Amino acid sequence: MSNEVWLDVACPSCGQYALEAEVVLRDVTLQVRPGEGGRVDVAVASADASLAAAACHACGNAVDPHGDEDIAVTLEQTAEAWLARLGD
Repeated sequence: MSNEVWLDVACPSCGQYALEAEVVLRDVTLQVRPGEGGRVDVAVASADASLAAAACHACGNAVDPHGDEDIAVTLEQTAEAWLARLGD
């Protein structure tokens, strides 16, 4: 099981794949299913993410969450996808 998610978006300043982000997750819905012997399976049904801040680890330039809308959406979706994989 791997909890890694590939982020296919480069820094708009230097082109490196080194973006770091703070993403706020809210309205997270979990599906909890009982299993055998008291085991519980938890899956993320849905989550709403919002980009709080982002910067490139390579060059240090900040990403504008409003001006770089495509990057903001990609970072939000990546956080949601990563959270959804935690239950796998």
